[in-house]
Amino acid sequence: MKELKKVVLGIVLISSFSVNAQDTKQSRINNREVKSTELKENTLRKEKVNFKELSKITTKKLAKDLRLSKEQIELVKEIEFGIIQKNQSIRDNRELTVEEKQTYLKNNNQKRSDMIARLLTPEQAKRFQNLELKEKKELELEMINKARQHRLTNANAKLAEIATKKLEKYLRLSKEQIEPIRKIEFGILQKNQSIKDNRKLTTEEKQTYLKKTNQKRSAMILRVLNPKQTKRFKKLELKEKKAEK
Repeated sequence: MKELKKVVLGIVLISSFSVNAQDTKQSRINNREVKSTELKENTLRKEKVNFKELSKITTKKLAKDLRLSKEQIELVKEIEFGIIQKNQSIRDNRELTVEEKQTYLKNNNQKRSDMIARLLTPEQAKRFQNLELKEKKELELEMINKARQHRLTNANAKLAEIATKKLEKYLRLSKEQIEPIRKIEFGILQKNQSIKDNRKLTTEEKQTYLKKTNQKRSAMILRVLNPKQTKRFKKLELKEKKAEK
């Protein structure tokens, strides 16, 4: 009888624990679902606010450039908000290829231009057309500069590789030294390129900055080398300086 009571009590305790465990597990799942829903809602709210802010910024610019009326401002704001949302949904669509996204975005931006143009007076429409042409040229120039920068980066990477191989052979660099040296060479080449491209600097200022960056290169490389390699590197630099003269 005592044994039977113990068994019954054990079953009750196990059942109770199982129920509590299930309740706890279910509670955790529910909490996760609630938190996930809240996170999504918060993200959507943030995105909506961002879209509104962006539409306000673009409308404010157009209002100033085209001297829009109050009625026009509200209508343009709605157009801008709708197009920004559509463009974002296109960018977020993983089923579309890069080319398809570009096509859809181009079509959307054309729709934006057409809708805004219909709201304008003839004088405003001319200004809007000139403004779009100006923005198009600026965008084209930006794309050209990006393409040029990409080419220069690739060229500098190749030059850094050549310079590193030269030092590797001359200084007998270890495998551990090669990568730090390559990074130094690439970083200095990139800095030198930005100095050369800086139109605000005079020729003399550029030469001064280039001299300083090359001194930095030497100092950084020396920190990677052992005493024997340091002597050989200094000899190499003296030899190169004499060759320049």
